[in-house]
Amino acid sequence: MLSSDFLMDLARRIQEGVKLTEQELLRRASAPGGEGDAAGFSPNEAISGRSADRDLAGNFAAAIAKLLDEGDVSEVELAEKLGCLVEDVHALRRRSPSLPSRELLSVLALKLALTPEQAKDLFLAAGYEFSKCEVSDIVLLYCLEQGVFDIDEVNDALTCFNLKRLSPQAAVVELDRRAWVTFH
Repeated sequence: MLSSDFLMDLARRIQEGVKLTEQELLRRASAPGGEGDAAGFSPNEAISGRSADRDLAGNFAAAIAKLLDEGDVSEVELAEKLGCLVEDVHALRRRSPSLPSRELLSVLALKLALTPEQAKDLFLAAGYEFSKCEVSDIVLLYCLEQGVFDIDEVNDALTCFNLKRLSPQAAVVELDRRAWVTFH
């Protein structure tokens, strides 16, 4: 169970993210021609959107291979942690026609006990970036930073801020689907 100090510090981190968004909106609104910029500004634009990189599937496969090759977890151990088949994890190393969801990436980051920097690299390889103002991104990065890798505890933190919980089962279904497409 997460401590109240942990949750209060996380709430402060989230509040900082909201303030950054407000400041950016105000900056854009006060810039020359700013009304149009502020009205069209999405706090997540170019932060949590998809990258324009043409070979994201290759980038993601290479990033997973690197994490598994250089990390402390083998494909077999990761499959056990995820509750899936080794073939499902093996398929992550191969170029796939579809890119992983943010939820699968989040589950992988937790199961692989990644640092925030490693998680950012993994998300970027799949075409996503973390947002400084997206509350779910702040929660995930804070948990990784604090060494909280248990999905139930991360889900407790997400629930405290009325956010969608991570589903390891949904991640396994996605992995299984990816493996089927990759090998058939």
